[in-house]
Amino acid sequence: MRQLVTFESETATELENCKEILHLGLDKEPKIIQVIASENHPVRWNTPLGLPVVQPYRKLGRHLIKTSLQVLSLQRETDKVMVKRQRTAFPPNFVHSLDGSHMMMTAVACQKAGLNFAGVHDSYWTHACDVDEMNRILREKFVELYGMPILENVKYLPSRMLYNLRSLL
Repeated sequence: MRQLVTFESETATELENCKEILHLGLDKEPKIIQVIASENHPVRWNTPLGLPVVQPYRKLGRHLIKTSLQVLSLQRETDKVMVKRQRTAFPPNFVHSLDGSHMMMTAVACQKAGLNFAGVHDSYWTHACDVDEMNRILREKFVELYGMPILENVKYLPSRMLYNLRSLL
């Protein structure tokens, strides 16, 4: 039990560090997100499951419609991307795309195992008698997902984050 508490504490600390590092990394050296957005392209990537993600942040334009009674002002998206919003939104959106991949992998595996599954954001549910089985599946899918070269491709992560995921099983 002490090992589990220690692991949870270390994981929470490292996740906070990871979040800070992602933000710092994108704000400093490569500025790749800013370069992409400055070329008027939305930031896009594929999740580990192959789902394409495109950040939708575009500048708003105003369109005036004059009638005999009034002038209506409508907002609509322009073709110009919001550079700052593209840059600042990437870290949380990327992490959410990984969370969604993990949930989908878990849901599919639960269905194959004959378990009922429900989930919202990062909360997973099943019938009480199936909790242990879902817990096993959840961990297996976590290891499978993060065993892919996802974290290694984010060069700002500290090497201590790249620990042996098999220890979670």
